[in-house]
Amino acid sequence: MIKKQDIIAEAKRLKFADIGFTDAQPFASQKEYLLAHQEEYGWAEAIGLGLIAGTDPKNILPQAKSIIVLLESYFEESY
Repeated sequence: MIKKQDIIAEAKRLKFADIGFTDAQPFASQKEYLLAHQEEYGWAEAIGLGLIAGTDPKNILPQAKSIIVLLESYFEESY
């Protein structure tokens, strides 16, 4: 099994700006937000993007226990 410290080390080697870990529990607040803002996001469901289903990671990866979040900084310099 891959260790957390190995993932962190690889993320640093690849120059990600930050890395985080969370459990694979449903994102209830995001689901509530999407349901409350159907006027703005309803189109995404209508074309099959499945934003509401995506608020539960287990809909995508049923065996998931953790989520790895990698941040990449794409604006490093101003011109």
